Amino acid sequence: MPNTYPSLPQWIGTRLQQRTGIIERIASNGAVRLRALQSANKSDPVVVHGLLNATQLSTFKTFYTNNRAIPFYFTSVEDGIQRTCVFAAQGYEVSTNEGGFYSIVVYMREV
Repeated sequence: MPNTYPSLPQWIGTRLQQRTGIIERIASNGAVRLRALQSANKSDPVVVHGLLNATQLSTFKTFYTNNRAIPFYFTSVEDGIQRTCVFAAQGYEVSTNEGGFYSIVVYMREV
């Protein structure tokens, strides 16, 4: 059973990018050809965590290290739906804010 993503505050900027799985090609006669690689759209979360303290940052980094190549459960504040996700290839970005707090942007793919 997959692990559950840590409960960290999700900030404005958190979003679900829709992935249609459709490949579009233009034929030599100009006609558009579509090929669906999946039966339904998937949502790829981009999660923004802000004003995290050092302990929360450490919690995230530990979770990432232990789950960076395996599926986990994630629930977005966007719609409250639990999805099975993996971390995207670009992983995450950390920035330091005033007062010693941190912000993280995390990139995921729904499986």
